[in-house]
Amino acid sequence: MTTLIVSLIFIFVYFKKWSYRILLGLPTLIFGIIFLGLEAIGIMAGSEKTSWNWKIGEYEILYANMEFYAGPGGKPYLKLRKTYFFDQFYKTLDKQKTENTFLELGVGKKHCHLIFEKTGMEFDLCDKKQLK
Repeated sequence: MTTLIVSLIFIFVYFKKWSYRILLGLPTLIFGIIFLGLEAIGIMAGSEKTSWNWKIGEYEILYANMEFYAGPGGKPYLKLRKTYFFDQFYKTLDKQKTENTFLELGVGKKHCHLIFEKTGMEFDLCDKKQLK
């Protein structure tokens, strides 16, 4: 918003002819309004907040939940991802809701055994190894 206002002030102060002011100011204003609208939509859409993750071989298990501009958006879930190319790219294989906190899963050594239902993969979070 500040950049848009400063740009418009610069255009109207630096250029003396009204034709230049309109030719440069109008596209700047339109682009700024579109950008601000998309940014507002992005803020309200929410984002994934990862609280904890376990790296097991080429797989990564995330304990996450959705965060919106007004606070948390729901129950936490576990997400299984397969990582590629030095962990820069990934593919989400499975996602399931959980009732346990990340302190109970592997960190606090209460619930170490984890089974993903869709893929059938099993992991031991305490020893950080794949079982099946």
